[in-house]
Amino acid sequence: AFIYFDSGEDTGYTGKPLPTYKPVSQLVPLGGVARLFCEAYLGRVDLPDARNSVTWSKVDSNLTLPNHGRISQHRVSREDDQIVGSYLEIEDITLIDYGEYECEVSNGVDEEIALPAHVYRQEIQVDLGLQNGSWRRALLLAVLVLLFLVSAVAFYARCWLMIVVLCRDKFAPLEENGNY
Repeated sequence: AFIYFDSGEDTGYTGKPLPTYKPVSQLVPLGGVARLFCEAYLGRVDLPDARNSVTWSKVDSNLTLPNHGRISQHRVSREDDQIVGSYLEIEDITLIDYGEYECEVSNGVDEEIALPAHVYRQEIQVDLGLQNGSWRRALLLAVLVLLFLVSAVAFYARCWLMIVVLCRDKFAPLEENGNY
């Protein structure tokens, strides 16, 4: 009788790729750089023709994304090629670069998954050099100073004669009249 021992280290996993890192959508300004990453566990397929792959594509586009240039993808692997991933880098973003991208991971047999991510346009925000909320304090101070100045001018326009008489009576030298 033969006794078989199973060590539990069966590396012949052939199921659907299991995502280990899903790509994250990004906000990128025009001219900026987007960098997307995806990764999945494939296991090991012991078939001579099976080649696992990881490929980025733009949804609703027939163009193949290149491996070099302004738009490029870089394949990475670990755990003896059982976990594969890919970076998609888009430099100097233009309007046509915005949209949905998919990372397609295949185990080389007949199982594959598609992991989506979006590259959204980030509007450029004008920074006046003021901390968040400090512009409100500066605006409030300017309004208060302006209100004070307008009030002072209005008070003077209304009461200038009374102010002149009061100042003359208070600070003018007394007149001596010796003609009684």
